[in-house]
Amino acid sequence: MGKAVTIVSGLFLAIGGFLFGYDSGVVTSTIGQPNFIQYFGAPDAATTGVIVSGFAGGAVIGAASVSWLGDSLGRKKTIFVGGCISTLGCSLQAGAVTVGMLIAGRVIAGISIGILSAIVPMYCSEIAEADYRGALSGLLHWMLSWGFLFAQWIGYGCNFIDGSFQWRFPLAFQVIPGLILVIGVWFLQESPRWLMEKDRFDEAREALRKLHGNGNNDEYLELEYREIHDTIVAEKTVAVRSWKGLISKPAWRKRLLLGCGIQAFGQLSGINVINYYGVAIT
Repeated sequence: MGKAVTIVSGLFLAIGGFLFGYDSGVVTSTIGQPNFIQYFGAPDAATTGVIVSGFAGGAVIGAASVSWLGDSLGRKKTIFVGGCISTLGCSLQAGAVTVGMLIAGRVIAGISIGILSAIVPMYCSEIAEADYRGALSGLLHWMLSWGFLFAQWIGYGCNFIDGSFQWRFPLAFQVIPGLILVIGVWFLQESPRWLMEKDRFDEAREALRKLHGNGNNDEYLELEYREIHDTIVAEKTVAVRSWKGLISKPAWRKRLLLGCGIQAFGQLSGINVINYYGVAIT
């Protein structure tokens, strides 16, 4: 039963990946819709660029905030906050009457995606057992692709409809995944690791039992509990106490450069030029 709870939790949280992909992809068709161009007075290239990139700018802010939000609020509440921000940003986009309102919605939605794309893999890795931890954490990125694909087909279908529905409906559809996260996250277990970090040991033990227990593996659960506890104690002993420490300490600097470099070179390949402006340049 415990394993099923964990897997279902991971599948549910992959909605955050779907939302990321959909939010990223929906702008591609939106900026090329005839009614959108007419409604906003044929935005020039610079304005269109701000509409598109405002999402990424917001994501930077959201991702940077997770180190504080995730530790202070916990994983569940941080996901809830991300879902609420997403709902607000997507609602602003769908109801936009000015370019400024649309850009504000894009930035706010980007903040939510920055939060969710950072906290969801962290949460999944903390609730999963080692033998399927990688697969559960990777679900977010798998669903990202599905979200992008879904956005393209919705945009294509709405192209055959006249009026502002042509672009408002695809933007409004973004609200649904965010609302599902806002409601559903309260049915999940909090991360046992975070509970231990906050010295809530009884709650951590109970969360482990619900996530990994099967009614006949108390010894295993106790071993896992001790392992997480000892790891946290060891990490606090050698933890980096400041952002400067990530740069000044060679071992941490290497990890930071590798992680950021892999992500950066993927973007520097130019893939997002096609992803975001494919409709506009054809």
